[in-house]
Amino acid sequence: MNRYHLDDSLSDHYRFKRGNLIDGDRPLLIHKVDADLNEPGFIVETTRYGTGLQTRTAWELNIVRHLLRRHGIHRTYEN
Repeated sequence: MNRYHLDDSLSDHYRFKRGNLIDGDRPLLIHKVDADLNEPGFIVETTRYGTGLQTRTAWELNIVRHLLRRHGIHRTYEN
């Protein structure tokens, strides 16, 4: 995301960072999925500070596409 989707004019506090690991130790559904099913899960958040809805949506969609591709799930197009 940082390399391909963020404008260089944005300050460093807009850079995406990896947060906590998901290991089942918190009471969130995504942690339960990881702990009980041993499947990867992700929580992705973007900032509202200084960003519009269109920008946040584009960032989220690009992150989701990237994570899905990394786990062998590819987008298909229907005619």
